[in-house]
Amino acid sequence: MWLRRRRSNFKDISASVLAQARDKALPFLTAVDQGVFCCLGDGAVDFDGFCRELTKVGFGGPAVIEQDRSPVTFSSALDDARRAIRFIKERGLALI
Repeated sequence: MWLRRRRSNFKDISASVLAQARDKALPFLTAVDQGVFCCLGDGAVDFDGFCRELTKVGFGGPAVIEQDRSPVTFSSALDDARRAIRFIKERGLALI
């Protein structure tokens, strides 16, 4: 497999909050405030499969961990970042 991208972004999404946001036609930032984006591993993204494919093609970074979270409703940004890094490492990617 040929790798076209030299970097990757990691982001997870809550399927249930996304469905509600779509049903109610919520604005993007309202959906963010309600937790549409969640900690890596808590949402609908198949990170095991994604990381397996990255490993197959020899991906070694850089990577961006995106945490689109409202500071009003979620105050644990540093804890979330640490958890996300640990989550990625547990899937065999040593990006940091």
